[in-house]
Formats: sequence, C-alpha cells, structure tokens
Amino acid sequence: MMGRLQERIRTALRAFEEGGLKWVVLTIWRYLLFWSPMAPLFEQRISEIHREKLSNFRNIGYWPQIRDPRSFNEKVIHRKLFTDDDQYTTVEDKWAVREYIRDRAETEVLPDVYHVTDNPNTIPFEALPDEFVVKGTHGSDMNCFVEDKSDLDVKEIKSQCNEWLDQTYGECTNEYWYTEIQPRILVEEYLHDDEYDTPVDFKFLVFHGSVKYVETHVTRSGDTTNRIFDRNWNALDVRYDYPLGPAIDKPKQFDKMVGLAETLGADFDFIRVDLYQVNGERVVFGELTVAPAAGSGNLEPIEFDFELGSYWNE
Repeated sequence: MMGRLQERIRTALRAFEEGGLKWVVLTIWRYLLFWSPMAPLFEQRISEIHREKLSNFRNIGYWPQIRDPRSFNEKVIHRKLFTDDDQYTTVEDKWAVREYIRDRAETEVLPDVYHVTDNPNTIPFEALPDEFVVKGTHGSDMNCFVEDKSDLDVKEIKSQCNEWLDQTYGECTNEYWYTEIQPRILVEEYLHDDEYDTPVDFKFLVFHGSVKYVETHVTRSGDTTNRIFDRNWNALDVRYDYPLGPAIDKPKQFDKMVGLAETLGADFDFIRVDLYQVNGERVVFGELTVAPAAGSGNLEPIEFDFELGSYWNE
C-alpha cells in the first residue's frame, strides 16, 4: 500500500514539474477515470470524446481538439470516433489484407505464409522451418519471433496464442475495426537482413495517395530507433515515440517502395503503409495502419504534428 502511494506521489510531482498545477489535476483525473475503483462509474458518465482527450493529452503534449481536428493525432482520434468504414477492418486484418494486396500489387511482395488457424493446436510445428513468426491477425504487438525451432516451448507458444485469441483488441482505444476482425493465428516467414537485427521497417505516410514522409524503424542490439525522412530522403530532426535514429542511406528500392505505397494507399485520405527491404533487393509488405499510435503519438516538436495534419483533408 505504501509503495503504491509513493508511486502516486512521484507521478504527481513529475506532472507538476512538466506542466504545473493544471497537469497535476489532469493526471489525477486520468487516474480516476481509467485505474481507480471509481473508473466503471466514470465510464458510464463521461463521453468518448472526453475519454480520448484525457487519455491522450499527456503523450501528445496538448489538449486535443477532436470535433474540428487540426493536427495529425487529432485527426486519427477523429477517425476513430466519427467514421464507420468496413475497409478499415479489411486492411487491418493481417490475413484478409493479403487479398487486398493481391488485387493491387504483385504477389511477390507478400511474405510467405505457412499456416493460418483459429486453433493453435493445429499448428504443424514439426513441419515448419527452423525460423518463423507467429502473429495474431486481429491486433497490434501480437508477435512471436522464433529463431530456432529446436529451442521452442510449444506449450508456451500455444498458451500465448490462446491469450491473443481471447483478446478483443481495440476496445479500450476505440479502434472499432479491430473488434470486427475474426481472431486468427498466422504463421509466416522470418525475414533476415545482413546489416540489421531485422530488416529496416519503412513506414510510408500516404496522404490522398501521395507519400509525404517516411518513418524508419532501425533495430540494433535489440534497441529500436526512429527517424523520419521527407520524400527527397532528407532526414528530419523529429522524434516520434522512439529515440531519434540514424540518418541511414536511401534504400536501393526506394522508388519501387514509394510506388507500391501510393498504389496501396490510393483509396484513403490517409493510411500508413509499412514495407521492408530485405538485403537491398526484395521488397516485402508489412502491414497497413489507419490509426498510428491510436492518436497518442508523441511527436517532437509538436509543430510537426500539425504539419502532418495539414496534409490530411478529411
């Protein structure tokens, strides 16, 4: 009990140091709204708009304006609360999106799939290659990377898969499209890169069919960094959730990836298209995302959040 109280005091002091008394009051409100024993009562009384404001203001660095959004994060939140688009469900479903890709691009960009199921007991582990990736199709951060099958605890991975299948992802973040995806487990190929722990994750920000910026997620020694580049591959001093990463060289397949990202994003006013370049040659599709960070992305400087929002005309 004393430990929890001390942690609450430290949280309040940090809030005061960061933003004064107003930040303290808002931090207390967030605790009452989301984690206190009174949270269920508040959930019945407070609108979704106010819940989004209270849950996101600390991370984005300002009090969001949602009904008439201006910034990128505000427009992501607005999309969650004021749209009803079945296509979001299709492109966020890691299994169904493959058909969406096949209708618009060469199938060679799709990673190989070894198995898909809604029952982990049917996964044929003995027939899988030594390396593979196990994913949940209906949410984010549902990944298990298997580098050596001989060291695999099959019982543990089946248990993890069942936990994923039991989750209704997106409920607490108002990402309604996830709740409409049939939960499945996908087993697909493990991608390698000669230079990095995993191939660089290129995240193309596509507004009205045009790539404006590219995020790069680079992983070395288990640590991930992020760097944003403009379309001419000029590195920006903008931090987005992760530590600022290196200004890596322009990828050899950049023009091909831009063309693919714009093809896949042509039907949307905004979408993020994630692609990999494997060993400088092969371009591989990662995923499509309609609400990056669910509207809580920490962009520094904040002005860049509003610049991104200016490209998105809903």
